[in-house]
Amino acid sequence: MVKNFAYKDIKWVDLENPKIDEIEDLIEEFELQVTASEISEPAVRPKVDLYDNHIFLILNFPILDPRSGKITSREIDFIIGKYFLITTHYKNVPALHNLQEIFKYESLLTSTKKKLHAGYLFFLIMRHLYASLEDEIDYLTQHLEKIEDSIFRGKQHEMVTHLSVLGRQIIDLRRAIKNHSQILNSFQTAAIEFYGKEFYHYTSSILGEFNKMWDTTELLKDSLIELRVTNDSLLTTRTNDIMKFLTIMAFVTFPLSLIAGIFGMNTINTPIVGQPLDFWMIIGIMFTLTLVFFLFFKYKKWL
Repeated sequence: MVKNFAYKDIKWVDLENPKIDEIEDLIEEFELQVTASEISEPAVRPKVDLYDNHIFLILNFPILDPRSGKITSREIDFIIGKYFLITTHYKNVPALHNLQEIFKYESLLTSTKKKLHAGYLFFLIMRHLYASLEDEIDYLTQHLEKIEDSIFRGKQHEMVTHLSVLGRQIIDLRRAIKNHSQILNSFQTAAIEFYGKEFYHYTSSILGEFNKMWDTTELLKDSLIELRVTNDSLLTTRTNDIMKFLTIMAFVTFPLSLIAGIFGMNTINTPIVGQPLDFWMIIGIMFTLTLVFFLFFKYKKWL
């Protein structure tokens, strides 16, 4: 699918899961130096290449599925010329689709009076993509806060799975964008050579947006680790309390079982047995021992 957008001299072409003939037409139209296979097939890793009349940039972006909660990495290829920008992706990228709707009815570029080139459009697209990532990070942060609240309401066991799922989401998100800093620094060098030194401000702004977002994910990761440690500690404490209670109960009931076994032995001269009120005397002995053990445990602060 090919979508075309234009503002003054700037042309934006967006390709979703493009066919070879569509790519070859664009290569011919814009005199691109990239090959059709570089655009038609997903790349092994992100990269930046500077050519005579364009910059070729590949980045991965995490996409959160609101229904399943799974985060997948989507590749976007940018071919940025002086007055054209081509974006290529193999599956739908909601943030790009939303930006295209805005571009249709209210141009993103009308706010500046400078002589425009495609680099400014790339700058605005990157800001919009990073803004959508911030929304995903906010979603994960809210999820973390809900887990924290549940943990301190006594739902430690239920939250073990939730913590694992959230941990995987954070790992997937960070894995998708971990190369952005290196790639954007390389892009900054190429863009200054291609557009001139005045474009440094825009590339620095993109890097600033990424660094802020990366720091937020770092804080989110650290918070998750601390919360997981807290949850494990609470689970361990609860398990220890249960084991302590069961141990004390076993320690108390064993002597009582021993006394009951002794007086239940089928012997001729069993003390107390056969005397008046022998049953109540044995019960009294057992109750007294239980009370002594209970007071001892309270004194030792084991209860």
